[in-house]
Amino acid sequence: MTQVASVCTNRPTLRAKIEGWGFEDSDLLVRKADPDRPGHIHIGSTPSPNGIPHYGTVLEMLADGWDLLGPPVDTSWTNEDGEKVDQWDWWLTRKRT
Repeated sequence: MTQVASVCTNRPTLRAKIEGWGFEDSDLLVRKADPDRPGHIHIGSTPSPNGIPHYGTVLEMLADGWDLLGPPVDTSWTNEDGEKVDQWDWWLTRKRT
């Protein structure tokens, strides 16, 4: 089983607090035939599982067996109040047995 996580922080440091995240687990993918399109296989996710660990920092994820896919990427935008927002996006993966 392979798990992939994307998390965002407000600084490019391992100890920065995680402010948002996304998570995918290959064991939760399902294959089923599409009754409206013969021969077409739909691949999708099952509902979000309970028990996904909530990490506070990227460092905690590394200590729990996650691997970084690369350095964090700086993403900037202007919010509704006209303020510049800087966010750092991290991608991590791990294999579970």
